[in-house]
Amino acid sequence: MLARARSVGFKVFVGVTLIVAISTAFLVWFLTARERERITQTKVQAGSMVMEVLSKSLVAPLDFEDADAAKAELDDLRASAHVLYAQVHSATGERVAEVGDPAGTPSLQLAIDKQWPTTVETDRVVFVRPIRKGERDLGAVIVILSLEAENRLFAESRTLILQWGLVLGFASALLLVLFIQRGVVSPLRTLADAVKKVEDGADASVPAAGHDEVAALARAFNAMSAAVRDREDRLRDARERVEHLLDHMRQAILVLDEDLKPTGFASKAALALFGTAVDDTSLDELLFTGLPGWQAERQAFSEWLALVAAIRGPDREDVLALAPKESRR
Repeated sequence: MLARARSVGFKVFVGVTLIVAISTAFLVWFLTARERERITQTKVQAGSMVMEVLSKSLVAPLDFEDADAAKAELDDLRASAHVLYAQVHSATGERVAEVGDPAGTPSLQLAIDKQWPTTVETDRVVFVRPIRKGERDLGAVIVILSLEAENRLFAESRTLILQWGLVLGFASALLLVLFIQRGVVSPLRTLADAVKKVEDGADASVPAAGHDEVAALARAFNAMSAAVRDREDRLRDARERVEHLLDHMRQAILVLDEDLKPTGFASKAALALFGTAVDDTSLDELLFTGLPGWQAERQAFSEWLALVAAIRGPDREDVLALAPKESRR
C-alpha cells in the first residue's frame, strides 16, 4: 500500500479526482444558481405585468372611493392559486381592501414603507405598485405571489443538474486519468523498468515516438544506454586484449589497482605461481605465502602497502620507489 501511495499513477489519480471534484462542485453550484435566478425572474416578470394591469384597473375605484369595486378586483386576483395576499390602500395610508393572509412575509411592511417595487423571498415575491391618475397619487396596491411551484421546478432542475454533473465529472476524471496514464505514467514506468535492466547489466531501450518531453526523455535514455553499452563493449575488448597479452607472456604478471590490490588480471605464469584466486587475496599474502604475519620482512611490506594506500599526490612516487625488489615464498 505504501509503494502504491508513492507511485506517480496514484498521485495523478488523486490529483485529477480532486481537481475534477472541485470543478464539478463549482459548476453545479453555478448552474443551480443560474437556474434559480431564471425561474424566479420568470415569475417576477409575469407578476410585474399583472401588477401593471391591476394598478390601472384600480384607478377608478380609488378615485371614486369605491371600496367594493376595489375588493372585487382583488377577489378576481385572489382566484389564482399563486396569489397569497393582496391589499389596496389610499394615499393617506388607509387600507381600502384586502384579501388573503400576509403571514410569513417579514419584508412586507418594509417593502410598503420603502415602496420597493419587487422583493424576492425564499418562497414568495412581494410586489408594490403605486396607483396614480395623471400626477395625482391615489394610493398603492400590494400583491404577494407564491413561489411554491417554482421551488418544485427548481428542485427538479437541481437534481437533474447534480446527476449530470456527477456523470460528466466522473467521465472527465476517467478520461483524464486514462490519458495521463497512457501518455505519461506508462512511459515513465517503462523507462523505470529499462533503468532497472541497465542497472542489472542488461541491454534495454524504450519507445521514443512523439515530440513531447516524455519522448525526449526516452530518446535521452536510449542514447545513454547505447553509450553505456558501447563503453562496456570497449572495456570488454580491452580486457580480452590484456588477457590475451598476459596469456602469451612467460613472466608471472599481476595487474594491481592504485592501492596495489590485485584486480584479477594475471598471466598464466602468475596463475600457476599464485593460484587462481589472485583477486581475492592481498598482495602481501601472495608474495609472502607461508610466512607468519610477525615476520619482519612481511611486516615491513604490509606497512609499506598501508603507506602507499594512504598517500596521494607527488609524494606517492617517492613511496612507490621504496618497493622491495624480491620476496621469499
